[in-house]
Amino acid sequence: MPKPEAAFRSRRVYFASVKNQHNLVRGRPIIIYESSKGGGSGAAIAVARVSKAEVVPKHLAPEALLRAAVVRGAQLDKLVKGTTVLAVWFDNIMRFENPVSFNRMEAFGMDDKTKLVKSHMLEFETAVQILEAGRPNAR
Repeated sequence: MPKPEAAFRSRRVYFASVKNQHNLVRGRPIIIYESSKGGGSGAAIAVARVSKAEVVPKHLAPEALLRAAVVRGAQLDKLVKGTTVLAVWFDNIMRFENPVSFNRMEAFGMDDKTKLVKSHMLEFETAVQILEAGRPNAR
């Protein structure tokens, strides 16, 4: 399958549950985790900055928003339950030179019983260890 248009953009959109609105706020750094489902790496692959987060009714999501999405728009209904979605714009993306596996993040102190199905806050020390292990760069 061809890559989504988002792969070529400096600002991308991630869709999350509206319940995560308190974690995904403007200016906050986020560590991007790629699920192992569908052949993904099962690792943290990048760090970025939240530039905007807005609640959008799923059925009214504009085409421009869907084109900038990390996942294809057709998957929006399967991705998040409910009729609304949190559209999280992020920028300043720095890919990790060394993806950091889920198990390694747990060894650093990440405590997540949901297996990263939902976003959550990390302790500062844990985030620093993940960033140091991933060695982000601006390539």
